[in-house]
Amino acid sequence: MEKRKVLAVSVGVLAGCFILQSSAFADEGKTTVKVVQFKTELSEQMNDMAEAYMEEHPDVDLQIESIISEDYDTVLKTRFANGEAPDIFNNQGYQNMTLWSEYLEDLSDQPWVDEMVDTSKEGISMDGKIYGLPLYIEGYGFLYNKDYFEQAGITEVPTTLDEFKEVVQKLEDAGISPISVNGAEWYPNGLFLANIPVASQDDPNKFLEDLNNGTETFRDNQLFYDWLDLVDVMKEHAVTDPLSVDFSGVVSDFATGKVAMIMGLNGYQPMIDDVAPDMNVGIMPMPINNDSEMNDKIYASVSTYWCVNKESKSKEAAKEFLNWLVSSETGQRYITEEFGFIPGLKNITPSAEQVGEIGAEIQEYSNAGKAAGWGFQKYPDGVTTEFGNGVQMYYAGELDKDGLLDYFQQCWDELKTE
Repeated sequence: MEKRKVLAVSVGVLAGCFILQSSAFADEGKTTVKVVQFKTELSEQMNDMAEAYMEEHPDVDLQIESIISEDYDTVLKTRFANGEAPDIFNNQGYQNMTLWSEYLEDLSDQPWVDEMVDTSKEGISMDGKIYGLPLYIEGYGFLYNKDYFEQAGITEVPTTLDEFKEVVQKLEDAGISPISVNGAEWYPNGLFLANIPVASQDDPNKFLEDLNNGTETFRDNQLFYDWLDLVDVMKEHAVTDPLSVDFSGVVSDFATGKVAMIMGLNGYQPMIDDVAPDMNVGIMPMPINNDSEMNDKIYASVSTYWCVNKESKSKEAAKEFLNWLVSSETGQRYITEEFGFIPGLKNITPSAEQVGEIGAEIQEYSNAGKAAGWGFQKYPDGVTTEFGNGVQMYYAGELDKDGLLDYFQQCWDELKTE
């Protein structure tokens, strides 16, 4: 119990809107490069990387700030409005790229552009130009404790909802709490959980287009009702009321062995390793119905691009840092071994040991053609927040299934762009 408290405090501090910097003050005579990024769970590793870069580049003062993703765009907008804009900032591509297009430096002439994997280009391209470095491909699904599954007599990961229900029952019969669910924060629900029925469409892009032109609705799409069947199982068998559990809580519950499963990404690997370095962890599908072929996948995409502020006075130094990050031995080591990232560039080929068990399994799913995309990257601005709020109301019992899908529809119709 004490171990969990320590983790919850440490991760909670990282997840708060605190600014964690590698260098508090710029030294005179040095070029300052300010980076604002939202992988708060990697704040310590990011700061270590900054120190390593500055050792090799003593003329640069590299400052890295880590801000929780749910506050990121709001904080970033304030920074730009107040004349405190960073030199490098995160962007999720697609709609988010459009939102920030006036501040994006054209990076088409950078040496790493030719190394971009094909799937990484669409999200950060406008008019044939590239505006961001695809630092990593990220995937999510159910993270699960393989040893707990073995103890409960579970020999195969479920690919149907009925099989998932059987897994939950076997875990409970073995005295193991099945799952912890983060319902206290909007972003895992609005981004990742609500993406499942979108990514499960036969043609997700057409589905989104039809939502925009009014020929498709959420209530007319059976996959959204199927998805809520999975959400019900997660809610009913959660170790604690989802609305009382946040990011640090689910990570702590899983890493300390309190539960067998959480919804999570490969970026969670370093946090799990810090607490349970010997945990036998894997990633598996999140089945919403009994269509095994449709469900047998995880969800992966280039989740974040690193972009250069075109109004920065340190543009060249910022570009030099990005080139170092993806071309130098030290930079590549941080991307793979320290961050556990699956790179979005062909010239970086990590081993399974470098990206961790979760990352290695995501690569296996991807290589087998079993990785669906992230539809939320193409939503109208503000929709993911509202979807997350809606799911929280569903957890609270304030909305039933029809009510939640009506809420989704209302939010989409109000926020979509013609």
